[in-house]
Amino acid sequence: MFKSAADAAGAPCATPPAIYQTHVSQPAVLQAAQGNGVGGEAAQQASQSLPSPPRDHVAPKSYESVTISVGRNCPPGLRRAVWHVTDFDLRKLMYNGAISMVYHAVDKRSGITVALKLYKRIKLNEIERHQVAREIRLHSDLAHDSIIALYAAWKDRAYVYLALEWAPGGDVYSYLKSQRGRLAEELAVPLILEPFMAGLAVIHEKGLIHRDIKPENMLLTNSFQVKIADFGLSIDSKQEIANTRLGTIDYLAPEILDCPVKQHPEDHKDRPDTGYTNKR
Repeated sequence: MFKSAADAAGAPCATPPAIYQTHVSQPAVLQAAQGNGVGGEAAQQASQSLPSPPRDHVAPKSYESVTISVGRNCPPGLRRAVWHVTDFDLRKLMYNGAISMVYHAVDKRSGITVALKLYKRIKLNEIERHQVAREIRLHSDLAHDSIIALYAAWKDRAYVYLALEWAPGGDVYSYLKSQRGRLAEELAVPLILEPFMAGLAVIHEKGLIHRDIKPENMLLTNSFQVKIADFGLSIDSKQEIANTRLGTIDYLAPEILDCPVKQHPEDHKDRPDTGYTNKR
């Protein structure tokens, strides 16, 4: 899947593994296909009314825990020497997929609310393990008001855990749907587009490519602050070549459908065939 620039040049788009994402309302995530074919497979999703799984689905505290990363903007009250899943009250199962689960959870000590994402280690293949490690590495270094914070990541023998900033306001997709798909420009620009672009600029300044920008991955706080979320498909363009047709099919940029090799986030954005150009 990950090739050098020399190998990638002129090569057909590789087929990535199935990707499962964390947000309940997301449409199908695209799996790349050879040639001109484009196929998609919906991630298994759970109703928000699902009960929590039996306790034996959660690693007991006796399991040895290893801290992977503590994010730059982890709240002081949440920091600790050793992290355990049983330090959190798992209030509600928000998503249950083939390789991961997401809970609405509350830290028992500080009362801080988080989105607790659990990757099932036994279900991860080699490429997926690489993707999870990459997600943690890239996301934990991002700190901006318009980016969901990754507070900490740790693992035990059963799961890899990500404690993420909780955004109780839902996502932009659901909000727009509640407004029947209409939002006045004088509201959309300052409330959504400007903060979103500020967060995206920080991501691109670091050489990162998100690869799954869409309204479902733009979360909202109670104060209507937009937060970019879900870095499961992201790559660092300084370390990897973007040579895969990957993303959510309804939101793919035109250059992704053509699948040219990208070495920088801004590559191939001039598209006269679609009537779009970034030149002014």
